Amino acid sequence: MDTKTGEPVRSGGLIPAIAVNRESGALFVVWEDARFSGGLREGIAFSKSTDGGLNWTTPVQINKVPEVQAFTPSIAVGDDGRISVTYYDFRKDNSDVNVLLTNYWRITSPNGGRTWKEVPVAKLFDLRTAPVASPGFTGGFFIGDYEGIVPTEKSFTPIYVLTNSGNTSNLTDVFVTSQEEAGDTFWNGHEERNDNPRSPKDLAKAHREKHRPD
Repeated sequence: MDTKTGEPVRSGGLIPAIAVNRESGALFVVWEDARFSGGLREGIAFSKSTDGGLNWTTPVQINKVPEVQAFTPSIAVGDDGRISVTYYDFRKDNSDVNVLLTNYWRITSPNGGRTWKEVPVAKLFDLRTAPVASPGFTGGFFIGDYEGIVPTEKSFTPIYVLTNSGNTSNLTDVFVTSQEEAGDTFWNGHEERNDNPRSPKDLAKAHREKHRPD
């Protein structure tokens, strides 16, 4: 939900994402959950099972900025046992009700989910320029809930959707970003393409013009 306006965001709230460590058989699951804020906002919950799903650890919140909404997580496990999770959040949004500035992040754990390191995946974009799903329980600004992340030889490759903020003829596009990690070094080997890139300041101005009374 856009907490500034009360308008809904259509996310993957009803769709958990599951991954398995092919060596140990450990199972890992992530999903949206508002329990950590007493129902005020969605967070990213994480739990794991080491006995084939018979028992699960107590869910913990793993999105790095718990004070803002986080949604639509995906998860994968690499051959080396590292776990990686991607999600959207609103940490860089501002007070302008005409925009809903959104980022896409990836966190990685080398130790079964005890600690996580975060890197950005995509540039800031305006979720309010996304298509609006049909009204009702599943309605709202919608960029898709069937996204994912896959392990690669050295890291993980996320597949995700961004808005083309301000481009009304092509509201969203799907991106694949190749990434490599070496120690503490992060390299983004693919720059997302936006045929109509605009700064947050320009986006706010454009939305004010669009919604200005005639």
